Amino acid sequence: MSDLIDRQAAIDRINKQREHLEPDVYPQDKIGDAAYKICAEFIERLPSAQPEITLESAIDYLHSIGWMQEHDRVLTERKTGRWTPIQSLFRTLGICSVCHNVSGNEYEYCPWCGAKMEVADGE
Repeated sequence: MSDLIDRQAAIDRINKQREHLEPDVYPQDKIGDAAYKICAEFIERLPSAQPEITLESAIDYLHSIGWMQEHDRVLTERKTGRWTPIQSLFRTLGICSVCHNVSGNEYEYCPWCGAKMEVADGE
């Protein structure tokens, strides 16, 4: 696991440390001051440790773990079902044998789950 830090917090810490140099220990230390500035600039120029997530990188990752293949298979496989007729007050409806939702049984496909409905014998 990588150890991410806040870039600005690191630069602020370097600048704070530079401000607290004891003048009697480091009198007018131009080299030390320049070193702090160089460190702050160096941190500023570092690339981000947080990778930019793009659509392509997300898709590549999903392929690498096998999720995409399974998802594609589920999306492309057409389920098959039958309408189980039930009588309502005004007309005959059907219950989908795949998702068990009620709909008009005149549809070729279930409007809820997309299953292709088989024609019952005698119809």
